[in-house]
Amino acid sequence: VASKRLAESVAKSATEELDALQTRTDVAQQKLLAVKKEVADKKYVKAKEEVLAKFGAAEEAIKMAISLAEGLSSAADEGEGEGAAKEMDIAVERGLKAQQDAQTQLSAVRS
Repeated sequence: VASKRLAESVAKSATEELDALQTRTDVAQQKLLAVKKEVADKKYVKAKEEVLAKFGAAEEAIKMAISLAEGLSSAADEGEGEGAAKEMDIAVERGLKAQQDAQTQLSAVRS
């Protein structure tokens, strides 16, 4: 706008310089947007990998709890006597520990 008040030759060179600067600004803005997108993509991928790792750990803990519960059920069907009772106590403790671990892992996935 101010360049229009100048002499024609000066106005023309000022307009050309301003156009060149605007082009450089546009290119820099595009590069900045590309970098921001790349950073956001990397953050997303990292967060996704962390969630998948936590989910895998939770899944393993749940499988362990299920396995111990099934073992407890079969031990209850088979065992009689004092030795079987001790084995049942141990199996129950393991099952409870596995269940707590699974719950901890699930909480980690949710957060």
